[in-house]
Parts: sequence; C-alpha cells; structure tokens
Amino acid sequence: MKHYYTKLLVFLLIFCAGFCYAQQDFHLALYKYNLNAFNPANIGTQGGAFLNTSYRSQWLGISDGPRIQAISLGFPSGESRVGYGLLVTNENTFIQQQTRIFGNFSYRLPIDSNWNLFLGLSAGGNNFSLDFDRLDNLQQTGDGQFQNVSQFNPNIGLKAILKGQVRPIHAIAFLL
Repeated sequence: MKHYYTKLLVFLLIFCAGFCYAQQDFHLALYKYNLNAFNPANIGTQGGAFLNTSYRSQWLGISDGPRIQAISLGFPSGESRVGYGLLVTNENTFIQQQTRIFGNFSYRLPIDSNWNLFLGLSAGGNNFSLDFDRLDNLQQTGDGQFQNVSQFNPNIGLKAILKGQVRPIHAIAFLL
C-alpha cells in the first residue's frame, strides 16, 4: 500500500509541475565570479575584499536588445566571521528596465575544524519600469494596459552555504 502512495505522489508532483510558472533572473556570463549576486552567503567564502564588474549585451546590431551591467563588492572579515557587501545591477530589455540594489551580510558559523556554515542575508529592492512611450508603432487607442509602469519592490533573502575543506584521498592508479 505504501508503494501505491509513493507512485501517486510522484505522479501528482510531475502532473502539477506543468501548471507552475516562473521567471528567469538575470544571466551573467562568468557565474563563478559573481556568486554573491545569487547567494549573499558567498561574501564570507572569499579570502579577502573583492570588486566584480560585469557587462553583457545580447543581440548586437538590434537596438534595445538585452543588456545587463552589474557591480558587486564585498569585505569579508576573517577574524570576526562577518562579511559585508553591496550588489547593484541594471538590466535593460526593449522597453523594460530593472535596477536592483542590495546590501548583503554574511556570518561564518564554524561547525568543526573542516566545515563552516555561511549564513547570508540580503536586503534591498528592485525598481521595475516599462516605458510604452518608446514604442513607435503604438497608437493611442485608449487601452489602459499600455500605461507606463514604475514601481519599487522591496526584497529580503536568506541563504546558506555549507563549505568544507576536502581532505586529500590517496589513490593508486593501475595501468592496464
């Protein structure tokens, strides 16, 4: 009977996944250099202060193609287990613009001599705007859906990273 419930649960999860909607966050080309853009706990994992900048432009030759600029900086503190950072991104796609500003905080919690748990807090907001006046072929039809939009959305995020030192494994290679 338990096996029947497990199959039913898996079927429902797969079936319901078709009704889920999501949105893609911005995409940076060099992911490993911009880890704190996706997880504020990464500020504490670097060995020292850092400054990262990124610029990405897609669809070259097409006006108003997707462009993103990002700058992040962080100041991890090894002795006090605390790290601070700032992230600013600006994303432009056609008539849409999003500017994100976040302050990041990270705290390192030692578990044992080889493992650390980094807890991250991110607080800030996203300014989202749509400018329908930039559309050349849109005539004033009186439709309320084509009104310019500009709104600020506050956001708070909590994330964590478990990081350990890998001990070397002694292996012997055999040649056949």
